[in-house]
Amino acid sequence: MTWTKVWIDVDGEHCGYVLESDDGIVSFESDGRRLVPVFSTLENAALYAHEQGATLSAAPGGFHDLAALAAFVEDARGDPPPHAFDDWILLDEVAFAAERGEKLASPHDHEAGLRVGASSAARAAAREAVAAALGVVRSVLVFLDRPR
Repeated sequence: MTWTKVWIDVDGEHCGYVLESDDGIVSFESDGRRLVPVFSTLENAALYAHEQGATLSAAPGGFHDLAALAAFVEDARGDPPPHAFDDWILLDEVAFAAERGEKLASPHDHEAGLRVGASSAARAAAREAVAAALGVVRSVLVFLDRPR
């Protein structure tokens, strides 16, 4: 089985790779909670994949700027970043991998709020839904190759 890598910038200081299998974002259980591992280096991501019986694809993976998405949430007057919808889809996938996505709003339900010229009500609803997804994702990401 081959996994792909996805680079994420969580908040400008915490960046790394999450891994994706054919079943979705890779997660593991710890103390009764599902968590999503993040790796600072490609070497550590490949080692983890190998330990799980997978190989890491050599193809370049995606990039998601969650820091830009967080800035959109914090600035009530700002426009969403250009790839906000794709980044929100990743948030949704991470949340579901950690079994925490059921109560989150679907990105598809609020996509209009991310478009240029969106109404203030649609923009506010999208901003609130993205904020909830970011909160869940921040609580389930764990950097496995950094000292705690």
